[in-house]
Amino acid sequence: MTPRLVTRADLTCFLCARTVATVQDRRVRVLDPEHTESVRRLRCPHCGGRLSAADIDQVTVFDRQPSAAVRPNRGRPSRTVESRAASNLAYRELVGHPCADCGVRLVAQTRVRCRECWHAHLAEGSNAERLVDLLSSAEPVHHKTLVEALGVSEYAFRNAIHKARMRGHQIVLERPYYRLEMET
Repeated sequence: MTPRLVTRADLTCFLCARTVATVQDRRVRVLDPEHTESVRRLRCPHCGGRLSAADIDQVTVFDRQPSAAVRPNRGRPSRTVESRAASNLAYRELVGHPCADCGVRLVAQTRVRCRECWHAHLAEGSNAERLVDLLSSAEPVHHKTLVEALGVSEYAFRNAIHKARMRGHQIVLERPYYRLEMET
C-alpha cells in the first residue's frame, strides 16, 4: 500500500451553507443520489444557490491496490517467435494441399503450384501457348486431358482458350473434345 497526497474539499451552498457533496482527487461524491443533477450544474438542490469549495484539505490516502510494478500481468501472455513459427507451420499443413507438379504442401487452398514450380511454369510460357502446342496435332484432345496436361483449374483453362482465340488461333469445341483448326 503506497501513500499519496490528494486534495479534499466540500461543496457547500453560498445561500443556505449546506454541504451537498465532497470532491476528492477530481471525483465528486454526492451525499444524496437524488441531488446528482443539481450538483452537476453546481447548484444547491435545496435552495438553488451557487456551490463553492469549502474546507479544502490535503489528505494522505493509501491505495488499496499494489503499484503497477508489483501487480501481475493480466490477460493472455505474449507469444514467442518460436511458438508463432510452430503454429504457422501447423496451420499451413492443415490448410495446404499438394502441389500439382512436385507434391510439396502449399499455404493457400486457392493455389495449384508451389512457388518454385510456379516460376518454372511461367518460364515455360503462357497457358495459351502451351494449349496451342498440345492441340497442334490433327486429332481432337479430351477436355480433362488438356486440363491435366496444363495443370490448371477449369477457370484458368477457359482463360487460356480465350487468350489463344484472341491471338488468332481457331480452337473448336466438339464436346468434350477440343481441336485446333489449321489455317490453309
